Amino acid sequence: MPKYLFGQPADKALLPPWVPGWLARRLFRWVYRFTVGDVTRWGIQQPDHQPLEAHPSVSGEFLQRLGSGDIEMRPAIERLAGDEVVFSDGRKERFDVLVFATGYDVSFPFLKAGLVPLDDNRLPLFKRLLRPEHPNLIFLGLAQALPSLLNLAQVQMRLVVPLIQGRYRLPSAAEMEAAIAADEQAHGGHYYASRRHTMQLDFARYEREIATELKRGVSARRGGNRVEKQSA
Repeated sequence: MPKYLFGQPADKALLPPWVPGWLARRLFRWVYRFTVGDVTRWGIQQPDHQPLEAHPSVSGEFLQRLGSGDIEMRPAIERLAGDEVVFSDGRKERFDVLVFATGYDVSFPFLKAGLVPLDDNRLPLFKRLLRPEHPNLIFLGLAQALPSLLNLAQVQMRLVVPLIQGRYRLPSAAEMEAAIAADEQAHGGHYYASRRHTMQLDFARYEREIATELKRGVSARRGGNRVEKQSA
């Protein structure tokens, strides 16, 4: 049997989307400690953050596989030396396959350099969709949320379609900038600082925000149209 080395596995359950974020995190940490306990007894390194301070990787079998010996934990990889992996504790081992689960580097090689303020995997967007200075350039699916990308894109299209059709009016650039700052703090403020947490979303909260923003934008456009007719 070939031997595999996988990076950063985790087993973290999900809570119902209707539970407020702060309460969900508190309840989950209590349940996690009660049901799982000290993860170091499984050979897992002591985490440097609390549960749900990082985007969870979901697996119903991870701890079972650890307990059965199907998976063995190792410390951080220090370097590769030929066909051997050198770990931070000095141990050396040979592996048949290395799987680099390192995440993604966000880049837009098809856009003009400097067109959008992309810095260290971070691109602040209004409702995770667009930049105030480029309201016709729409980014779909450029976020990380549970349950899936398809659910996220479906919710985003609820705003994108009326915007393209002209039934929804965007707020001012200043209002969008303020919303971007508030939303990034609300959705990602509880995650530890990392390149993998620059585009996090609380899906249930985001869905409500999109509905509220759509209602506001449609009402604002209607109001604007009435004023134009009166002034004419």
